[in-house]
Amino acid sequence: MDGNPQTGAGEACEMKRDECARVADGALCDAWKKRVGETEVAWRFARVGNEEKNKIEFERAQKIYRESTCGR
Repeated sequence: MDGNPQTGAGEACEMKRDECARVADGALCDAWKKRVGETEVAWRFARVGNEEKNKIEFERAQKIYRESTCGR
């Protein structure tokens, strides 16, 4: 299908929007720990060509977590 609404393919699409919400103070450490885990998985199982970018993001998240009160 080419997305042409005349063929019906255009009707199968649905737009979704991400919404950001502030993480409650009591859940910040858990949220950062989860983010570190997600970025590590993205790095270790990265598609060819994305390894370095994903490793940098993992190291950034890990550093933030370690240097916060959560990492103590």
